[in-house]
Amino acid sequence: MDQVNVKKSCKIIVNSEKDYNTKNVFKVNATKIAIETLGVPIVNTSMLGAFCATKEISLESMKEAITDKFGKRAEKNLIAAEKAYNDLNGQF
Repeated sequence: MDQVNVKKSCKIIVNSEKDYNTKNVFKVNATKIAIETLGVPIVNTSMLGAFCATKEISLESMKEAITDKFGKRAEKNLIAAEKAYNDLNGQF
């Protein structure tokens, strides 16, 4: 993925430590966030949080859906999602 050819309107969010020198690719280290927050490298909620930074869905809507689905077990996942959101918020 050293070279990316996409439409100008396309945005790509990648789980990576590597910085991509292109305006269409946004990186978040979802694995690091998941390990630090959850203790395991399960990145699904971190990546959902990163996606919320695009404003296609709101962070609050995503948090509500996770809470509805998982109840009290959602707490750490919500923290991971918010950390990833904060990493990318304002970049889109």
